[in-house]
Amino acid sequence: VDIDWEFPGMIGDSNMYRPEDKEHYTDLFRNLRHDLDSLGKITHSKYYVTTAVGGSQAYIDHTEMDKVQQYTDYINVMSYDLYGAW
Repeated sequence: VDIDWEFPGMIGDSNMYRPEDKEHYTDLFRNLRHDLDSLGKITHSKYYVTTAVGGSQAYIDHTEMDKVQQYTDYINVMSYDLYGAW
């Protein structure tokens, strides 16, 4: 399962957001990992949890990636919107 929550807890392209999205983002991964691991015990299968994340400091500040990473198998950084003086 790949989760692509574009703008958790922050303004995005006309999306709804709330301050508690930071914790809800973590809860989503915790619950998904738990449920897929439970299902895997029944089906004798491995279910992967991945996510696509923004490559900005704002994205990090509005999530708990230090906690989320323990519930994911892969984290893909979306790097196509990076900009700078280079």
